[in-house]
Amino acid sequence: MILDTLKEHGSLITRDLRAACGFTGPKMRSRFDSYVTRLEMGCRIVTEDFVYPRNKHGRQYGWGWSLLTTPETLFGRDACRSDCPPEESFSRMAAHFRKIMPGIPNVAIHYIFG
Repeated sequence: MILDTLKEHGSLITRDLRAACGFTGPKMRSRFDSYVTRLEMGCRIVTEDFVYPRNKHGRQYGWGWSLLTTPETLFGRDACRSDCPPEESFSRMAAHFRKIMPGIPNVAIHYIFG
């Protein structure tokens, strides 16, 4: 149900996703969190960004809310193909890290990915 709701809406903050799926009440919140954690661990849903509440002056405050989506929505279906060998995945991720963090040593990249 959670995954289908995200596919239908694209992206939702956690509390809106919880309400859209009918997980209301104190006991249902922990059940919802458990389901979301399992979906995240399986890479079925990902955090796209964090959305922060704003005060009456328009300034952000407090803790951010996770904006959840599917990997296909965020990265595109081609980026989520399952026929990509692990070596190619590692090379692509390492290249991305080198692009956003120039000068990062190879040993650090290997450490990040275990």
